[in-house]
Amino acid sequence: MRRLLPLALGLACVLVVVLALQNRALGRKQSDLVLRTASPHPGLFVPTASLRSLDGEHVTIGEPRPGGQQILFVFTTTCQYCLASLPAWESIATRARSTRPGVEVYGVSLDSVDATRQYVATHSLSYPTVLFPPGKLPSLYRTRNVPLTMIIDADGRVAYARVGMLSEQTVVDSVLAAMTQLSQESASIERTSDRVASPPRTRSGAT
Repeated sequence: MRRLLPLALGLACVLVVVLALQNRALGRKQSDLVLRTASPHPGLFVPTASLRSLDGEHVTIGEPRPGGQQILFVFTTTCQYCLASLPAWESIATRARSTRPGVEVYGVSLDSVDATRQYVATHSLSYPTVLFPPGKLPSLYRTRNVPLTMIIDADGRVAYARVGMLSEQTVVDSVLAAMTQLSQESASIERTSDRVASPPRTRSGAT
């Protein structure tokens, strides 16, 4: 029995380690599931929403359109991290509009019209700002946490989503890099579609 005791203790230790690893893996899966249900994630289809900006402009969010991209900056007027992200958002908006004419950039406020209008005027936001009906944006787009930077691709899917303050240039560059990748993928798909749609030609060139 004494000879078996060390072996039994060793097996017990191994079992404890295995159970701990399994619990950790389950915990990570649960955390990922909670995050995916509470935050937008790449590949998520977003419902199409017809809205009006503070300036009265008609805006459609999430509508599939060939070659189109939309960047959303979701904020509240009392969020310190949103305020700290404004310079980075402005940089992203300026560079995106100058290099990709088809891109649309919108601020999305979770607060009231009056509070948002004052906020936009105080901080001189250069991009249009829209508001969803109360409670609709968090439930439909999973935007329960701010600041949120999100890119919607031409298919109406979330292509990029980042919750948290934007301040470092590397983070700004990552957003622009995601847009560049989307543009390249869209162009590749369009070229492939053109080749498939084109009728085969004979050696003489006649169709």
